[in-house]
Amino acid sequence: MAQKESVFVVDDDAHVLMSVEALLVGNGYKTECFSNGADFLEKTDLDQVGCVVSDLQMPEMHGTELQKHLLSRNSPLALIVVTGFADVPSTVKIMEKGAITLLEKPYDAQSLIAAVERAFTQSRETRQQQLLYTDAVERLSQVDEEEMQVMECAIKGMPVKAISDFLTMSNRTVDRRRQTALAKARASSISEFAMLLARYRPNNS
Repeated sequence: MAQKESVFVVDDDAHVLMSVEALLVGNGYKTECFSNGADFLEKTDLDQVGCVVSDLQMPEMHGTELQKHLLSRNSPLALIVVTGFADVPSTVKIMEKGAITLLEKPYDAQSLIAAVERAFTQSRETRQQQLLYTDAVERLSQVDEEEMQVMECAIKGMPVKAISDFLTMSNRTVDRRRQTALAKARASSISEFAMLLARYRPNNS
């Protein structure tokens, strides 16, 4: 069976680590185990597609703290939390911050495998969005403020004459700045430029 992407298991109970690792490896996953969150954060590349299965209650770093570190690093790694001591406030808090699920021990093997598959789907999507955002930032960073003003008007569907009147510049200047902005952003059309801008400003798209 071909190995799938990595699952990182974090638990202070050595027996749990062994059993979860055996289950995951048996289902074709590459698995790395850590006895505490600090060790995981120090030794793992957080900028990758993957899944973290972490215990909630650990002596050195709780699962909620580990989640905070992943979020602060903008990591695409998706988190599954497991615990034998779940409570409603903790569950709500963890889920609100983007965890895939919280599984209460003892959980069945298929529930964990299903959660891992959902985690990888989310992780891949997150990483793809990050790459698209980075690409948009790099391309749009070449466009200066005056060129951006012209493009924002063009994206709204304003013709050259209307943009010229609105920004108080000649038609020729409008056209030149529009063409320059497209070239700098490596965009073949206004619609492609608009797509880049939507990726760059997702909350305003």
